[in-house]
Amino acid sequence: YGYPAEVMELYIQNKFDLKWLHPDSGDCLLHTLVHLFYDDRKDDNFIKKVELLLTKMADKINTVNKKGLTPLDVVQKDYNKQLENIMTNFYTSEAEKTKNSEALTSEFESLISLLKEHGCLTAEEIAYNTTWAGQFQKKLSEFYKIVQI
Repeated sequence: YGYPAEVMELYIQNKFDLKWLHPDSGDCLLHTLVHLFYDDRKDDNFIKKVELLLTKMADKINTVNKKGLTPLDVVQKDYNKQLENIMTNFYTSEAEKTKNSEALTSEFESLISLLKEHGCLTAEEIAYNTTWAGQFQKKLSEFYKIVQI
């Protein structure tokens, strides 16, 4: 995944299997890519690659892996892990912890927002949306959009 977004586009154009799932983890390509965010967050191509996968494999963006996680869950879990690492570092001052945690939050929020804009959900949201309450809430939201209340 350390290559430019254009190379990924070339693979996709040449019929790379976007429905591929890792046989052991059940991860789709988006799970794998977003898991690399913390290490690659400074790479300008990273968001382009995420956007490319979001548009090219829209039907797979909410794939739940064998651990019960969607790509959005993976990002949120990685964020929580990195934030914990910052806050529990005994060698860093409180001011530095605050600065680092704010920077980390900003970076992860941009990725989380992008995923949500494209319809990514957590596994919990997917489960809720299949309940009668979730279906009712969805229909009610659609109704409100129609009548513009």
